[in-house]
Amino acid sequence: MKMWTSTKFIGHWPVGCAAVIMAHDVDEACSLLDASLKARGLSQNITPEMLELIPASSARAYVLCDGNY
Repeated sequence: MKMWTSTKFIGHWPVGCAAVIMAHDVDEACSLLDASLKARGLSQNITPEMLELIPASSARAYVLCDGNY
């Protein structure tokens, strides 16, 4: 499994949004995020360019949204 993040989708309000997606490949990651957003009333077309692969080569922390709008 690989891990991606996305902050490039449209949320309910005009503030930052962030998601973490675990999937086998980028196409599955797009489909999973599409489905998750649709379930929340946020239908949109997620593309691979909207995802950022997190390298698994070393331990690290990523802050997706720190509340500084």
